[in-house]
Amino acid sequence: KEQAANKEAQKMMAFEKFMAAKTGKITVTPAEVEKFYKDNPKQFVQPGDDPESIRASHILVKVDKDADAKTWAKAKAEIEAIIAQLKKGADFGKLAAEKSACPSGKSANGSLGAFGKGQMVPEFEKAAYALKVGELSGAVKTDFGYHVIRRDAPEKEKQMSFAEVKDRLTAFLTQQKQMEAANKVVEDLMKAANVKILVKAEMPEMINVAPKAPAKAK
Repeated sequence: KEQAANKEAQKMMAFEKFMAAKTGKITVTPAEVEKFYKDNPKQFVQPGDDPESIRASHILVKVDKDADAKTWAKAKAEIEAIIAQLKKGADFGKLAAEKSACPSGKSANGSLGAFGKGQMVPEFEKAAYALKVGELSGAVKTDFGYHVIRRDAPEKEKQMSFAEVKDRLTAFLTQQKQMEAANKVVEDLMKAANVKILVKAEMPEMINVAPKAPAKAK
């Protein structure tokens, strides 16, 4: 009710309806999207990892830092059993999804992505940086519990495929077309009303909402 009574919100809705009536439905064809992708390859390069960072995945058996020695010993035995399974060839991602207390287990098969020094607790960082790519750690104790860490290969700079960017690019180009159509409507209205610009000023930021380039994946 508050929003409906807001005069500025009413003006915005009226303006949007007016523009929609003037411009009609704006669409972008698949051919236009593909052409933009082919004509602007540098906009779709995903940067590689920072040379100072590393990638790692982990499985966590969580323990309250104030837990008694018996609880810590039980957690250590659990993580050592998991390590034994991994050394026998168990799939790291599946075990992380099943057993890790860290959200990364279910959301990313245990992957923590890339991180630099100072971003993890000291014990975890020291153990992770000491590993070679593909190598597993032993049981690593932190305030969170016991971890097993696997160091993963760094990601290099790569050209994103058309399939990866198609949806974002379509949305960007549609927004760009909508902005161009809206600007044309305003220009025509100004000409019809014989508006004369006597003082040049920067347009408010809210007028131009289209990004300069489609957002790149992170």
